[in-house]
Amino acid sequence: MHMQNVNVVGGARRAFDELLVKDVIFWTSLASSYVHCGLPRHGLGLLCEMGLDGVKPNAMTVSTILPACSELKDLLSGQAIHGFVVRNGIGENVFVCGALVSMYARCMSIKQDWLVFDNISHHDIVSWNVILTAYFTNRECKKGLALFYHMRNEGV
Repeated sequence: MHMQNVNVVGGARRAFDELLVKDVIFWTSLASSYVHCGLPRHGLGLLCEMGLDGVKPNAMTVSTILPACSELKDLLSGQAIHGFVVRNGIGENVFVCGALVSMYARCMSIKQDWLVFDNISHHDIVSWNVILTAYFTNRECKKGLALFYHMRNEGV
């Protein structure tokens, strides 16, 4: 990781710490900065800090932080976040579903991957691409091809 990224995130953190009121948007923005600048552990840590501060993550927060679990291949944290998603009724959000499918794929949990995909009420081209990528990434090529043909038969 470049030192410039650390400096950028450090500056963002200092500005964040000076805020009198920290709402979910500010927390999510900082978490996103950590994840996108190659500091996924810091992003996950910030999610915990957010909860301790009494701020409840929303769908955008979850879809922003799940890539940290993907990058770290941290299945346990990803599953904990998935539990939060289910308990808080944000599992229908297309961005959350896509991030969950992607996280399970990167963590080599194709069975969980399929369960999330299967529970999506409307499969659009994005959700199909995410699940297909998951199967091919995990070398489940026959299943991936069968799913591709199923997708085509669905008219997508």
